[in-house]
Amino acid sequence: MKTPQKDGGRRWRGLLTLAAFGAFALLLPGGGGEESAAPREEAPAAPDGPAFFVESPDTERMGGVSLVAPRAPLDAGALGSMERVGAGWVAILPYAFLLPEDGGIRYDAGRQMWGETPEGIRETARLAEAAGLRVFLKPHVWGRGGWIGDYEAASEEGWLRFEAGYRDYILTMAHLADSLGVGLLAVGTEADRVAIARPGFWRSLIAEVRAIYPGPLTYAANWDEWESIPFWDALDYIGVDAYFPLSAADTPSVESLLQAWIPHVAALRRESLRYGKPILFAEFGYRSIDGTAGRQWELPPERSRSPEGSGRENLRAQTNAYEALFRAVWSEPWFAGGFLWKWYPADEAWRERPNDHFTPQHKPVESVIRRWFGGEAG
Repeated sequence: MKTPQKDGGRRWRGLLTLAAFGAFALLLPGGGGEESAAPREEAPAAPDGPAFFVESPDTERMGGVSLVAPRAPLDAGALGSMERVGAGWVAILPYAFLLPEDGGIRYDAGRQMWGETPEGIRETARLAEAAGLRVFLKPHVWGRGGWIGDYEAASEEGWLRFEAGYRDYILTMAHLADSLGVGLLAVGTEADRVAIARPGFWRSLIAEVRAIYPGPLTYAANWDEWESIPFWDALDYIGVDAYFPLSAADTPSVESLLQAWIPHVAALRRESLRYGKPILFAEFGYRSIDGTAGRQWELPPERSRSPEGSGRENLRAQTNAYEALFRAVWSEPWFAGGFLWKWYPADEAWRERPNDHFTPQHKPVESVIRRWFGGEAG
């Protein structure tokens, strides 16, 4: 999600379940052209006949949380708190840093949070396994002075410099993912202008990653560019960071939010059918603050960051927004699940912290998440 405030179950079974969708064409034409023009690529051909690979509605969804990387090694039981919301997965988020002066990418260069280092990733994954959690390794790039989604190189030389550094970073993640046997790996997060401008680079990178890591792959696109990503056919999941603006009201009702979800759900369904891939919400979430279901990146900063300019705490708005999202997509046959933003390993500290943050920890919305992650709602 484009915002200056953003910090930075089970293993996939291979083939998707075969289900009949009726005798109709699933192909939508797309554009072609040179890489520099960043066209929308032609959709892949649908399978022969009326059948289509989709997830069955009764397949268990990925219910996961995005773990805030700890600064120091975790205690043995640090991930046990996720059981309160019925999480079966945890996303580990190792950040690299974009150097705006030359477009280079720096990772593990001495100032990394412990949880983002290779050592921290390995230990967090070990603790996740001990807690019965599957791991989604989801690399991010933090752009100093700007959001990675806006990054564009000024020259071909700049593009090549960026790509070389990014390739090294992602292949490092692929080797870690392979050695740890993680359940899912992202090849990128919200680097959408790069993704659209340089599809050839991404296709080559995806092929290199697959030669290292045999598990499923996704890319996490921002909510406003996900339909323009030109290489979904090369991945296993269409990943969306699902911060769709739904309502400007302080506390919209669940029913009004469900109405606002209708066009987004239609688009998600259409693209899932187009590519024959399930949709994964690689990130989703809402702060407990007035207006949280709207343009979240324009909300006042979280209270711990800026006590003076904060908005009004609103636990009901957060609860309604989560409930509407789950009702809108969680039971859809093309939906694979999602990872809420975000969860702090120092869980008990959030009993006393300001409550206008994204985290659902020790808030009423925990019960909503638990019902859906645990399969009790529908």
